[in-house]
Amino acid sequence: MRQITKDAAQAWLNGKSWRRDNTAVNVLDPWCSEVLLHGHRIASRQVIDGHPLLTFTLAGHQTRTTCERVNGLMREAGIPARIYQRKGQMYISYMGATLAFGPDDKLEFWSDPSKPWERLEIRE
Repeated sequence: MRQITKDAAQAWLNGKSWRRDNTAVNVLDPWCSEVLLHGHRIASRQVIDGHPLLTFTLAGHQTRTTCERVNGLMREAGIPARIYQRKGQMYISYMGATLAFGPDDKLEFWSDPSKPWERLEIRE
């Protein structure tokens, strides 16, 4: 994982604004923050009823950098998922399953304290 990704993830998960090169973390309020890559939102964190909802997207850009950032953010958040490309198609590998993943789809992970990151939804 690149250092810029690790630093962005730490800022994002700790609710601190941060910026370096093409990556920025914006804290919108105490319950909501986002990660931007080239000005496009690739991740957001919202706290709803005390539980975090993490959302990830490639924002329409199937680049190596976008995949690296999203994979690094998920890894630092403790989410056992990985996005990858095979023969031009994007996939997500999550808890033993492999699902097709479009460049504009959104991954949503809800956390429950007793079962972290047990629920994944893919939204178009």
